[in-house]
Amino acid sequence: MVRCVNCDREYEHEHELDHEVVDEVELVEQDDGPPRMQIGVDSHDVWRCKGCGKVLGVR
Repeated sequence: MVRCVNCDREYEHEHELDHEVVDEVELVEQDDGPPRMQIGVDSHDVWRCKGCGKVLGVR
């Protein structure tokens, strides 16, 4: 069982959570300047609380 510490809702199954696939954001260090962000390197599953939207898990 998963409990959201933000709004105290409890979920028994993963299908009760909001689910989305998001692109990974990666910071790439460069020798000759400031680091740059690279978006879409990989994608991850994100589960959010349906009550408040807090991220409860990422895979």
